[in-house]
Amino acid sequence: MISKMYRFNSAIPQLIMDNLHPLHGDIKGYRPQDKEMTSEPNLSESDGVLEYDSLKLYYLERLIKDCQGKTQLIFSASPLYKQTKEDNLDMIKTICDKYEIPLINHYTDTAFNNKRNYFYDRVHLNRRGATAYTKVVAGEIKRILEQNNQ
Repeated sequence: MISKMYRFNSAIPQLIMDNLHPLHGDIKGYRPQDKEMTSEPNLSESDGVLEYDSLKLYYLERLIKDCQGKTQLIFSASPLYKQTKEDNLDMIKTICDKYEIPLINHYTDTAFNNKRNYFYDRVHLNRRGATAYTKVVAGEIKRILEQNNQ
């Protein structure tokens, strides 16, 4: 009970089987979804409003402070299917400005927003969308790293 491993007692056979014969294809943590949205998701007024958790913000700043001088942090805001409220990122932008952390922002990027063929559901990119997004973000990360190395 001290180690809290008891929570996994009933899951041990499944954990072993998943390691021997995984049910899902997995590429270093990325599990591609080949499905495509077929219908328009129902969105309420509150769906576009983010509430920030002060504890998560505290630990985010602790992470930033722990990484300073040790590694280059780059934050990224990925697109959602329907997202038009750029001000949802105001807190993150403030933190990035405060600590001079680059923010790659595609939250309201019209190259991705409202494109059903890029989404598995309203918040997850499918394989096609993830591939397109990765190409864009990889180039942006490369430019940021090149600027910092000059």
